[in-house]
Amino acid sequence: MAIHVAILKPAYLRAILDGSKTVESRMTRTRQPPHGAVAVGERVFFKGSGGPFGAMARVASVRSWDDANEAVVREVWRKHHAVIGGDPAYWKSKLDSRHVTLMGLREVEPIDVGPRYRVANMRAWYTLDEAESPVTDVVLTDGAIRNGWVRVPAAMRRFPTGPARVLMPDGAVLESQINARRHIGGRGWRRYHERWGNRSGDVIRLVVVGDGRYRVHFVKRDDQR
Repeated sequence: MAIHVAILKPAYLRAILDGSKTVESRMTRTRQPPHGAVAVGERVFFKGSGGPFGAMARVASVRSWDDANEAVVREVWRKHHAVIGGDPAYWKSKLDSRHVTLMGLREVEPIDVGPRYRVANMRAWYTLDEAESPVTDVVLTDGAIRNGWVRVPAAMRRFPTGPARVLMPDGAVLESQINARRHIGGRGWRRYHERWGNRSGDVIRLVVVGDGRYRVHFVKRDDQR
């Protein structure tokens, strides 16, 4: 799967975070990402224009139009403006769009980091290999809980082997290492599994916050959507 970086105005970023904007739209005269380049389940990192990353979400649905026209854009405006946002001047500026993509959002979360990407002038959407993501979700197994380790997917390039300082949910730091088998070990894991009641099927979300530094979130199986 791919991951994506979406650049948007800070007001829209705030609307995504407060839940009033549940659909991201991209309408352009020429064909360009995310049109034809985004799929359900992929993760999008949202960055305010001229500012930092502020949110991430999963794509819940995708609907797109090729060879759109003014009538199509007006219909999208009428049906979806409440969950997309934008004032009349914005929508009027999009009436000549020929490629329209609507993406429903789920699992919206605030985040202060994002993927590394090469900035291209005037581009507001970037599609990247998932291996470049600073976030990975690791599904816990009985063996991982019993043996006190977490295994990072081998393809995730932002999680290289070597020393690892892991910031736990309570603020404590677990000094560890990512070994050749991609295990993040350490006796501290068992204590946290017990304290949080982690079970097989629950998720440990690892977030890169710097070289060799990671932040952990526990996501319970029953909370996953």
